[in-house]
Amino acid sequence: SALTAKVSDDGTIKDVTLAVGALPQAMLASQTAAILEGRNPADLLANGDWGPIAETFLSEIEFADNHNLEYRRTLLTTFLYKFLNSLSEGGTEDTYCVLPRALPRSNDVSFVNKEHGEAIGKDLIPKHTSWAQATGEIKYAGDVEMGSGGLNAFMVTSPVAHGMLEGVDSTAALQMEGVVAYLDAKDIPGFNTVGCQPQQEPLFADKHITYLGQAIG
Repeated sequence: SALTAKVSDDGTIKDVTLAVGALPQAMLASQTAAILEGRNPADLLANGDWGPIAETFLSEIEFADNHNLEYRRTLLTTFLYKFLNSLSEGGTEDTYCVLPRALPRSNDVSFVNKEHGEAIGKDLIPKHTSWAQATGEIKYAGDVEMGSGGLNAFMVTSPVAHGMLEGVDSTAALQMEGVVAYLDAKDIPGFNTVGCQPQQEPLFADKHITYLGQAIG
């Protein structure tokens, strides 16, 4: 995204340009820019006008597909909010707390260290493996010798950064000596995701390739 504007002496913004480089081409959020012209960004964020502006912004952006759509929409509104907050004098205490969405479940510093004015995890709970980890005594999977009949797994990854996965022909690989099986998205009995929620990053790509080296099988 490329979000630009000028701040007048009276604190209002002008010459607003909101460009989003989403596929299939870069788009200008002209309606949202027109709404923001002549407005005070601090007032917009403080008076509850932010929600409708965010909805207008999202309505102007067209995505080529629905892959991780909720995440990408959240990312856009976060960009716009932080952009407006950066234009307001002094900004706000927390650039996430009034976004029109659920609180982020991530390592965002604002929410790991503070929520409702109190520190999270202020009552320390000792970790029983800390000493063994610090001294190197604890054993991890890589420290254990593979027993008889053990198998090694190797990832089949994408050679391109963006594309559509039309199919995988594993015939030649399965005929090689020592190869036991090929597993991919269709072999997963539950949600094909590496997160705790469905629709997050897939464990194995099943349709969309979104980065170089993405696991396919």
